[in-house]
Amino acid sequence: MAERDLYSKNNQNLSRRIDEDDVIDLGALFWNVIQGILRFWWLIILLAVVGAGAFYLKATSLFYTPMYQSSATFTVLTGGSTDSENSTYNFYYDTTTAGQLAKTFPYILSSTLLTEAIEEDLGVDAVNGSISAQAVSDSNMITMTVTSNSPEDAKAILESAIKVYPDVARFVIGDTKFNMIDEPSTPTEPYNRPTYRGQIKKGAVYGAGAGFLLICLYAFFKKTVQKPEELKSVMSLSCIANIPEVSRKLRKKQTTRWIQMQDNRTPQAFRENIQSLQIRISRELEEKGGKVLVLTSTMPGEGKSTLAYNLAIAAASHGVKVLFIDADLRKQADRKHLTEEKGRGLASVVAGKCTLKEAVYREKETGVDFLGGNKPVKGVQQILNHSSFHEVMEEMKAQWDLILLDAPPVEMFEDACSGTPGRIWLLWLWTLRIWLLWIRLLWLWKETGIKRGQRNRFRGGRKMIDLHAHLLPGLDDGARSWEEAVEMAQTAVESGIDTVAATCHANLPGRESAELVRVYRRQLEQFRELLTKERIPLQLIEGMEIMDGPELVRKLKREELLTINHTRYVLAEVRLDAPAWQIYRMLTYLLDAGYIPVLAHPERYRCVQRIPGHVKEWAAMGAVLQLDKGSIFGRFGEGAADAAAYMLDRQLASLAATDAHRADVRTLSLAPLRDLLARQYGSACPELLLRENPRRILKGQEVIRF
Repeated sequence: MAERDLYSKNNQNLSRRIDEDDVIDLGALFWNVIQGILRFWWLIILLAVVGAGAFYLKATSLFYTPMYQSSATFTVLTGGSTDSENSTYNFYYDTTTAGQLAKTFPYILSSTLLTEAIEEDLGVDAVNGSISAQAVSDSNMITMTVTSNSPEDAKAILESAIKVYPDVARFVIGDTKFNMIDEPSTPTEPYNRPTYRGQIKKGAVYGAGAGFLLICLYAFFKKTVQKPEELKSVMSLSCIANIPEVSRKLRKKQTTRWIQMQDNRTPQAFRENIQSLQIRISRELEEKGGKVLVLTSTMPGEGKSTLAYNLAIAAASHGVKVLFIDADLRKQADRKHLTEEKGRGLASVVAGKCTLKEAVYREKETGVDFLGGNKPVKGVQQILNHSSFHEVMEEMKAQWDLILLDAPPVEMFEDACSGTPGRIWLLWLWTLRIWLLWIRLLWLWKETGIKRGQRNRFRGGRKMIDLHAHLLPGLDDGARSWEEAVEMAQTAVESGIDTVAATCHANLPGRESAELVRVYRRQLEQFRELLTKERIPLQLIEGMEIMDGPELVRKLKREELLTINHTRYVLAEVRLDAPAWQIYRMLTYLLDAGYIPVLAHPERYRCVQRIPGHVKEWAAMGAVLQLDKGSIFGRFGEGAADAAAYMLDRQLASLAATDAHRADVRTLSLAPLRDLLARQYGSACPELLLRENPRRILKGQEVIRF
């Protein structure tokens, strides 16, 4: 009962969290609207012009149809009797009758009986006009109007309606008679004659309103980070500096130099924030023994290069020997901001076309050394994978105290996160309100020892770990016999795997968990003995692939379900068609209980394939995301392959595994996956996903996240 109460409490907490996320910040919304107007002001003008033009065309003869109205006003006499001798009509009227007339008159006018009677009276197949009537409240006075595109038809239809109405209305309100006040007449001018100036104004107002509405919708659905505290909750990034916007107009024939913190025209706030950021970075690098800093951004035009250049100036002003490198090899646009002289860049040095000393340009004014060419480089990946790349980097670190690499945006190219050996810090930029720059340092690949040119060493000497494989027979849909299990184990060893978590499906409906644990451990021990007998050097680790359920935590605490190698890491899954909220609930439930969920194959879940952005939030919550080998190779369909690529491109996955089930299909081999990841994402990627993070999980340590 306590377990169910806790489960319900977690659901309420999750719902409360979701509700809090849905609260609209009116201040931020108003600011987004202002930003939208400043950015898309032209849209309002454009739609105003389009609207004015459309309404003008509508008013011209091309679209304009003149319409004529003929009206008649009369009183209605009801409820009397006819004196045959004098042929008079007895008038009867009270407020009740007036109310009845007001309700029934429009009803009778719209009836098919009246229409058919008019058609018969006029001898036509269809009535060329529409009939309307307006009753004066609390009276028997009626104004009947006919609208038609022909003035003659308008009058004829009105006269016919007045003529046949009493016969049609007899069965509804009894005998009636009209006492005419204003007789029908033939209209001489259309009632809808257009006023062109008014139509143009009306169209312009409608168009401008539509443009403003679109901007409001843009502001409402804009999901960018608005405040520093949101950066941590949304992206798991810490804001370490806030660089204000600095804009400057260039005069004619003036060179397009970057904004410099030493320039007297540069605001003091900009200079102080750059200095503070440089001091903080220097301290962090000194503590970690780092010299290389990579600066990147989400998208182009966010001020990344300007920031990198000013950080170099700030460091040089403190006596630091700085090398500023244009590492965006596909563009090589930094040099034109510093000098008009032509020069050679990083690609030329790596390729051996010139020495480092020959390529470096010293800016005398700031004391910053610069390395960058003036022509785009082809074959960027070949340069970054060149055998001498690491040697060049080591030579740089020997000569300079600080090396700043101005890398391309991470959303466009993988170069921003590749080609950076040893202990490296990544400086991440994020554009916020009026492109404020939020920055966060991240130390990548610490203690991994991976360097360019060491891929063969990893292939031959570094063993891999598979934390998700259905290896034990008789427990689930994995190996069908001991013979097949032995064959799978042999395949694993041959592909470079030395440790496997022999997971099985658990917490499935209708299956007792406590009994499963006893059977599982008996099978695991038997298979270990069998591998020893067959002399297969494969280490087997306890673990289960656990299905989400209401008593998940209670079973884990009672060891009715097993974590990975007795750690806090839980390999968890849901149904492939489960909604996203169920996964949020399960992750929250496990995290609140002190466990670390390893979410099995999220790329195969339908909700992720529809909205891949869910995985960003799950990773930010603290979940470890595990990719299936088959998904990356496209064996589970295009949707799973695209979702896996999405996670790899954005470095959201922390783990990859075979999810092996048989010896012939979904095999226990990681070599093809290792080679593919190394080719497409650099050798550090398989090192992290197939060896380092699995090793950390087995020891109960925190995984490395990009």
